[in-house]
Amino acid sequence: MELTVTHDYDCPLEELVAQFRQPDAVKAKYQAIGADKVRILQSDDDQQQWRMMTVREVRSTVPGLLKSVVGERNQLEQSEHWQHQSDGSYHCTLAIQIQGVPLTIQGGMILSERDGGSRNTIRLSFDSKVPFIGKTLAQFAAKDSERLMAREYDYLRQTCQVA
Repeated sequence: MELTVTHDYDCPLEELVAQFRQPDAVKAKYQAIGADKVRILQSDDDQQQWRMMTVREVRSTVPGLLKSVVGERNQLEQSEHWQHQSDGSYHCTLAIQIQGVPLTIQGGMILSERDGGSRNTIRLSFDSKVPFIGKTLAQFAAKDSERLMAREYDYLRQTCQVA
């Protein structure tokens, strides 16, 4: 299952980038949207690229069919590799693992300028090979990801306001 979401912001690109690049900002963002036990496992940064690996615990409302596979609280490990592009945008490849859940989540983000601000284009792919419930699991994960991305978008819109 594929999911693409675009979030527009009224702040300069570099201000938005800081929310994905600075470990303290990343931790604060996840905590503000309801994650617990947020930890930065890796943060390597230079002028043109950076890597960030985080672990956090999130709550989800799991439908009955999936309760044997997905808990109400899950530990997510997210790995991001960001690169500054020659056109001024920032591209990320990411992978998310949910501890104990047979699901693959991969994708990327593009942070770019737009008229009057900046934009984050998010693309995620969800895949589960579990017989009978794999498709349902991927659909649930996509829907729950949309919920979490909407909370992150609201937080970042408030954080990245133009003064």
